[in-house]
Amino acid sequence: MTRANRLIGLPVVREGSRLGVVDGVNVSPCGRRLAGLFLQTGRLRAGYLPSESIRLLGENAVLADGPESRWVKRFALRRARDTSGLKLGIVTDALVDEHALSVEAVELSFGPIDDLMRGRCWVDSFSVEPESGDVIVPCNAWQTRTPAN
Repeated sequence: MTRANRLIGLPVVREGSRLGVVDGVNVSPCGRRLAGLFLQTGRLRAGYLPSESIRLLGENAVLADGPESRWVKRFALRRARDTSGLKLGIVTDALVDEHALSVEAVELSFGPIDDLMRGRCWVDSFSVEPESGDVIVPCNAWQTRTPAN
C-alpha cells in the first residue's frame, strides 16, 4: 500500500525514457479505483497516464507501458460527511494498492485544531457521490479513529 500524495513528484518512465513527473492523482467516480495520473511533462505541457498504462507504482518511480492521453476530466475526493448528513471535514489522502490500483482507505481531516489535538484518521468503509466527489462515511466508522501514520 502507498499513499496517493507520496506519488506526486515521482518520475514516470516508459521504455527507458522519462515522460515527466506525477502532478496529481485521478480516482474513478466510484472512489474505489485509481483512474490515472496527471503528469507534468514540460514547462507548459501536461499529460495524463490512464491506469491501463500504469505497469508499476514503485517506490522511486512509476513505470508505464502504454500511451498517454491529453484531455481528461479531473475527479477528486473532496469533502467528507457521514450518512446522517453531518459535515465531517475534508479528504486529505488516499491509500492505494500498488498492484490492483484500488483505493483501500481515505484519510480524513476534521480541521486544523482537531488535527493537532487528535490527529487525522483513516477510514476504509466509505462510498462516494459521483456528482460531487463527497465521501460518505458510516456514522460509527469515523468515531472509532485509526490514527494516520
